[in-house]
Amino acid sequence: MKKISFIGLLLLQIIAGRVSAQMVANDDVFDGLQGIEGGYSTSYTQGENPLKVINNDLLNGNAFNYSQVTLTQISTTNPSVTLATNFGGYIYVAPGTPTGSYQIVYQICSNANPALCDTAVITVNVCSIARPNLNKPDSCDDPFDTFEITGLPSSGTWSLYRGYLGSPIAEYSLVATGTGTTYTDSGLPPVSPPETHGFGYRVEDAQGCSAVFGVWKELWDLDVNAVLTGEYIDSNSNGIVDLNDMMKLTMMVTNNLNCTMQTVRTLDQYFYNLEPGATVSLVVYLPIDQNDINNGYYSLYYLDVWAYSNGYELNSKVTLQSNVPLQIADGIRLNAFIDANTNGTRDVGEVDYNDTYNVTINGVNHGFYTPTGNVVVYETNPANVYSISVGNSSNCTYIFPPALSNITVPSGSGITTYNFPVVFNGNCEDLKVDVFQNGAPPIPGFNFVNRIVYRNNGMSTIASGSINFASDNAVTIVGVSPTGPVITPGSMTYNFVNLAPDESRYIDITMHTPTIPTVSLGQHFTNTVSASIPPDDINTANNSSAITQTVVGSYDPNDKAENHGATIVHSTFTSDDVLTYTIRFENTGTAPATDVRVTDVLDPKLDETSIRMVYATHNYLLERTGNNLEWMFNNISLPVSANGSTGKGYLVFTIKPKPGYAIGDIIPNSANIYFDTNPAIVTNTVNTEFVSTLNVDHIQDYSLSFFPNPVKDHLTVTSKEKIGEITISDITGQTIMSIKPNAVDINLDLNPMQAGIYLVRVKSAEAEKIFKIIKE
Repeated sequence: MKKISFIGLLLLQIIAGRVSAQMVANDDVFDGLQGIEGGYSTSYTQGENPLKVINNDLLNGNAFNYSQVTLTQISTTNPSVTLATNFGGYIYVAPGTPTGSYQIVYQICSNANPALCDTAVITVNVCSIARPNLNKPDSCDDPFDTFEITGLPSSGTWSLYRGYLGSPIAEYSLVATGTGTTYTDSGLPPVSPPETHGFGYRVEDAQGCSAVFGVWKELWDLDVNAVLTGEYIDSNSNGIVDLNDMMKLTMMVTNNLNCTMQTVRTLDQYFYNLEPGATVSLVVYLPIDQNDINNGYYSLYYLDVWAYSNGYELNSKVTLQSNVPLQIADGIRLNAFIDANTNGTRDVGEVDYNDTYNVTINGVNHGFYTPTGNVVVYETNPANVYSISVGNSSNCTYIFPPALSNITVPSGSGITTYNFPVVFNGNCEDLKVDVFQNGAPPIPGFNFVNRIVYRNNGMSTIASGSINFASDNAVTIVGVSPTGPVITPGSMTYNFVNLAPDESRYIDITMHTPTIPTVSLGQHFTNTVSASIPPDDINTANNSSAITQTVVGSYDPNDKAENHGATIVHSTFTSDDVLTYTIRFENTGTAPATDVRVTDVLDPKLDETSIRMVYATHNYLLERTGNNLEWMFNNISLPVSANGSTGKGYLVFTIKPKPGYAIGDIIPNSANIYFDTNPAIVTNTVNTEFVSTLNVDHIQDYSLSFFPNPVKDHLTVTSKEKIGEITISDITGQTIMSIKPNAVDINLDLNPMQAGIYLVRVKSAEAEKIFKIIKE
């Protein structure tokens, strides 16, 4: 499928002067998967061949972990030969698959940048060889003693290999070659402790077809006989197969030892003292994921069952006897993609485009947003009529297709996909930066964290840039993650490279709040962040952000906050500025929460169509109906909060006021948080007031005004108290001007300064204020 090698593609991009982020999926060949019993291409098979699909794929020229990507099977020439998309892409061959060569087409996408995708072809060569049986003495003695192997190939010569834990699978050692169906392997080295040392066998027939059996890492398949079955459960009884639903897995475990198994368990289910020959039923519930819904069936790579007997840990990995079919509801899948060749059709290699989907159902407008860019809307009423369009979450100029109208979902139609080709009208650059509270607010004597998210909303990779953070004078920066920034008292500079289009990264700034009386409850801290502006940035208004936080003595872990604090200076808030809300939730109960739901009814003064997500700690679906917002965090299994380190989450979004907001206007906002079916936890109400330019801020009765803004020549700053110091810095953090006027009225000559955005820090003996000005 590949028309050009990765190196060749990289060279072409260098020649073109534009090297961007790369996801390269390379074709694979999997030999020797045996079709009689079927199974997975796990690390216990396939000799020296690639064991996972991702092993020879590249992300930005480097190998990567399976948790960094999402795999999707596009097609297969045999439904019995499929791609298991979890854990890096094992191949699954169903039992009874005929000998032959089959092809799977798959797509791989970066989780950090879901628009970064590629496709490739997997060739799977299936052969026929039965898995031999590994028999042992039926005793409670050392299970590593003498093994009788039966069921070896009955015709021709076979080769038997044995490998030990810690050795790559390619380093199997030849044990014996021979003919006949039985072989006894004895004189094995002792294992101590047994649960941390094991081995596996591989047999290969004269035609090169191989099968793997035995144990690895732990004592797999020894003395534990388990059968696993699955049953679909419609958890929310809505008649739709969705992410709220579960699979009931029942494992029947039989003790084949001649002594009692002291403990038998799988996941969180335990049974004690299982007698010889007895069988126990262990039941667990696991959530259905989006891949199951997309595939139309539930499959399970494996489920562990452990048994402890006579000091030995016995283990078996059990798969479902067969895939459990899911009766997928009817609906529509919305998928916008970047139409690179502008032909209106999604072609191989064209990637997803993340945006807001505007869906009108019977005249009622809904907005849908997920970080993956793919939205599925389920339907139970075929009489409903849809209109669908794609929004525009960036300031770059796009050409979108016209909205679809009069769409219906006939009964029994399944999931219909609607692709939206997105074409960029020329190149543009747009670097955006946000800062928000990550965790608890400032508490005297404790650390708190601000998270910076910087994102490339533009169309070309930003080769390099810097993020500059200025902390309030009252706090101390004690740590930054990731490592590598330049830290000075009160500031941090982090340099980045190769920020790809649609890519987001984050920086956590840990600061320490002094104890009382150095600080006081109710005191405000203001921290600011700015990003270096790319040469052709089309929206310099989003290159800086600030957050004002209040010092508290105790706090509700389920709360809401807005970055500006209680007041905003009306004259400094432009049509390009936004309100930034953070909603935090924490499970303080006694059991994990499978689902978390957050609702928010927006005040009429807020423009509901301008909402944009900045960050969320868990995968989510946001649905907007009018001014009602609902975030659904399905199947996240939020644990109980322990020692303040787990069981927490939050979401951050921005929104604009509607035009016409005036001095004195107050915008209230609160949220409801639902853990599973429990009653709502209602957060505090955040009130944001627009105040006069003559009363800009009310930090400890400190009144400050500045005008005009934007400014051409001279900026006037006035205060009720003497101003000790004024510092003006550019968007990169470089100081342009610093004076100590010791006066209440100051006139600053800004004529020598170039046009752009600047941050002004004003200090008095009582307080400090940072504000943004625009120099024309």
